[in-house]
Amino acid sequence: MRLALVTDLASREQIGAAGAMREYLLASGIKDADIRDGSVAVGRVYCCGADESISFMMFYVPPGLGIGVGDVVEVKMGRNPSKDDRGAVTTVARVRQKKDDASGRCRWDPPTPPGLWMQVLYCDWMKQEGWVEERGAHHTWIKPAPAIR
Repeated sequence: MRLALVTDLASREQIGAAGAMREYLLASGIKDADIRDGSVAVGRVYCCGADESISFMMFYVPPGLGIGVGDVVEVKMGRNPSKDDRGAVTTVARVRQKKDDASGRCRWDPPTPPGLWMQVLYCDWMKQEGWVEERGAHHTWIKPAPAIR
């Protein structure tokens, strides 16, 4: 799992025009009827720097989830298709904070970055819920998948 701040929602027409995105959704098992306005979103995962292309990710929004621009969402990371596996689309699992929520539970950290690409999303509940801070080339907070026994 990762967090993202929703920055854009695609219309069904935009998803269809992208071609590869629609085909990827269909190939992963998502029904055409579930591809609608707002079923693909873009979210910022890092803030802020010169090359913004690496600070965003695209993800599928399941029907009925009701996300909006400015919401903080928990995203389950997908996997690319392979010869024997149709893959899995990166998908919103749930909304963690609505845009107008003034509680401040989620924020960019640190509030004043010492340089470019130094801010990541952080929420007060992350440590208690098992999220782990990863440092290095891709500094971020993730929630690892449970171990399979």
